[in-house]
Amino acid sequence: MDEPRPRGSGEENAMPPYTHPDWQHLLRAVASAPADDLPRLVAADWLDEHGEADRAEFIRIQVERERADRPELRWREVALWNNPLCGPLWAVEACPGLVTLTDAADAGSPLRGLGVNGVERVTFRRGFPHRIDCRAEQWATFGSGIVPRQPVRELFLTACDAVPFERWWDMPDTLKPLAVLTLDTRSITLAPLLRDHLDGVDVRVNGRPAPRLVLAAAPVATPPAGMSSAPPNPGEPAAARPGLSSE
Repeated sequence: MDEPRPRGSGEENAMPPYTHPDWQHLLRAVASAPADDLPRLVAADWLDEHGEADRAEFIRIQVERERADRPELRWREVALWNNPLCGPLWAVEACPGLVTLTDAADAGSPLRGLGVNGVERVTFRRGFPHRIDCRAEQWATFGSGIVPRQPVRELFLTACDAVPFERWWDMPDTLKPLAVLTLDTRSITLAPLLRDHLDGVDVRVNGRPAPRLVLAAAPVATPPAGMSSAPPNPGEPAAARPGLSSE
């Protein structure tokens, strides 16, 4: 029987960094402490050690910009993000399904005939996805593969009314970690219901805070003057019923 391989050697070293089990653990650490920079910087160090120096630098730059923004940091951040072999591919890895590889119109592109669709849906902050803008149906389909791995804090969902009402109750686990949830909807009940079920999440409708759901008691009808409030006896002649005429 072969002896177990020491961790970090042999086949594990040859494994692509973004499929490495250690990377998945690091992502979950970042997602579980979205306000803490330390897990992000630990992830950057790990990427540096696994041949992803550009991504590591990008994380460190964005973390530093939150502390003290400087023009040279901004220029370097933009250069890294706009590199076709960097920013777009990081978005594909971070948000599978929402950001995808497609056939490129330019066969001579740096991605060898491939393009990236949906990168504009994701905004990175402090090195990881911070805000996502997409259709509600897309989030219902792909959100469960993103939230456990990424520290998404803001979500803007469009076309909410196209999603059947019952599907929203399958999505709480992808919505509870958020800080802000903005809905594009005409429904007067969806946002208040979600607000009542998502403690700590700022639920908004078209940029405004969602109202609380108020369930009013059904009004009790008052019978007109001369009418009895008691239901009539079906076996009683109409002329004998109070308030009714047999004419």
